[in-house]
Amino acid sequence: SSFDFDAVPRDAARFTKLDLRGGLAFATPERRSPADMSVRQWAPRFGFAFQILPRTVLRGGYGLFWLPNNLATTNSGTNNPAFSTSTALVSSVDGGVTPLTLISNPFPDGLLSPPGGVAGADTLIGQAVSGWLRETRPGNTQQWNLSIQQDLSRGLTFETAYAASKGTHLPTAPQFDQLPNQLLSLGQGLLQQVPNPFFGLVSTGELSTRTVSTGQLLRPFPHFTGVTGNAPLGNLTYHSLQVKVSQRFAQGAMVTLVYTFAKNLGDVSGPQTGFMDNNNRRLDKSYASFDLPHRAVLHFNYELPFGKSRKLPGKWNALVAGWQVNGLATMQSGFPITFGTAQNVTNSFGGGSRPNQVGNPVVPGSAHERLNKWFDPAAFAQPAAFTFGDVPGTFGLVRSHGVANLDFSLFKNVRFLERYTLQVRAESFNVMN
Repeated sequence: SSFDFDAVPRDAARFTKLDLRGGLAFATPERRSPADMSVRQWAPRFGFAFQILPRTVLRGGYGLFWLPNNLATTNSGTNNPAFSTSTALVSSVDGGVTPLTLISNPFPDGLLSPPGGVAGADTLIGQAVSGWLRETRPGNTQQWNLSIQQDLSRGLTFETAYAASKGTHLPTAPQFDQLPNQLLSLGQGLLQQVPNPFFGLVSTGELSTRTVSTGQLLRPFPHFTGVTGNAPLGNLTYHSLQVKVSQRFAQGAMVTLVYTFAKNLGDVSGPQTGFMDNNNRRLDKSYASFDLPHRAVLHFNYELPFGKSRKLPGKWNALVAGWQVNGLATMQSGFPITFGTAQNVTNSFGGGSRPNQVGNPVVPGSAHERLNKWFDPAAFAQPAAFTFGDVPGTFGLVRSHGVANLDFSLFKNVRFLERYTLQVRAESFNVMN
């Protein structure tokens, strides 16, 4: 099913005498897909390599890539709610002040059965629904890079590159039934109980009781307790400077160092699949949860020269020859940390909540010195009721611990019968523990 913003739930409108808009739309023989087909998914590629000087090469490329459907639907509620439903447990209708149901009888009105699509736009009135948007456009990622490589003689090469990408129309699951922000100024008035116009029509859930909160009736779609959709609203950008130095030695040794300085920004990465404020999605733009400002990798291998002169007897030469050591050192920044609130007091009927920053959370010192206080919690405060908070989705000033890791291996190659090689290897990950 898809969600049609203009559909009229006629039974609900007739029962409540309200001007209701919005409802589920189901497949028909003429429209078997929940979303319109896209005919613009061109995927061009372009690349070049140019030898500027005898030892200098310039390379670059660009590509446009489209998200396959299994990725585009991961973060959204695409299961048809009319054929797979659940019964909501209503614990209270006045913000937790008074219990409505007891554990001994949590569903006094019974359990909902999947209604199917025979009711059309009146399907699942009084419940939370999700669906595709017919105008959903497929998400895409553009990638481009430009690099210059220089041979500095005697096996030493240097390469520097700019690499970037931009994700557009990435899948999100926004809440379309959030209150308009200007209504938050009503404050406690949003929680005031008023007669429920849906009483007698809805048999289970929040809209089945005699009274309902004022805020519920002020939602864009008051006949639902939530409307989420698969909407291509996400964006993600990546920019990086990449440097690579490689040295090959005549005696069977090689050392390579790669360093990347990068920034990853977006509004749909990591733990947040929706938005804190669906009416102001720009507030969710922050560091991606997988943002790594610095990453360096040093790789080396060395074929030990023992036995290569073959001055030793054959059995001794076979014992000491063919040894190789390898190492991989990785050093990188930590990932940004996500902060939330213990309670969502926005009362926005669909929006999220994050704390306010009231100080500097950075605690100086080494990681060991900060084990009991990684950051200063006094730098954050619970936002006032009916506000969202100002901390971004991911917090770049405070990050998890970075990585400083060394892997090491020792190989022994034994040649026999002139055509076979036996390799014995010992590998240790995180040698320095």
